[in-house]
Amino acid sequence: MLTLFRRSCHRSLTIARKNLSVPPVAGPGASGSNWDMPDTADGSMTIGEVSELLGVAPSTLRWWERQGLIAPAQRRSGRRLYSRAEIRTLAIIRIWQASGQLSLDDIAVMLAGRDGSLHWHDVVRAKIADCEAQMERLAAAKRYLEFALPCHRDNPVADCPCLAEEVDKYLVERQTSSTR
Repeated sequence: MLTLFRRSCHRSLTIARKNLSVPPVAGPGASGSNWDMPDTADGSMTIGEVSELLGVAPSTLRWWERQGLIAPAQRRSGRRLYSRAEIRTLAIIRIWQASGQLSLDDIAVMLAGRDGSLHWHDVVRAKIADCEAQMERLAAAKRYLEFALPCHRDNPVADCPCLAEEVDKYLVERQTSSTR
């Protein structure tokens, strides 16, 4: 069962990375896939290296730290250093934020896990519902645009019979739903 869950999570993150143009950073922990860490004694990366890897400014990483999304980074000679585990956490913050669906507050709840006052499952369920509603709105917008595209009239809004028919259906639906 755990293997199936890991495959499902990996598949979801892979799809999300492709759709969001977020660089792949790491596979699931148990898959054995590795990404290259610098050849340092402790395997850590500097803020500049992590910034480049994730495609964010160093100031963004410092902001996430000030907001409490990550623990203050270990320092050596005044420079922030991040471990493999911290880089994975930063990567998931980057992926979630790049999706445009999770605020930093939502991400904080997700990272807190069971320790937070709001359970992370509640955030996930709410965001899935938001995504589904947004997909429905986008599908409707696409449908109306597709009705307008083949129209060869000068003004599809005023002159296109196909679009007019679809708009009439919409108005009937609205009228019916508002009288309930």
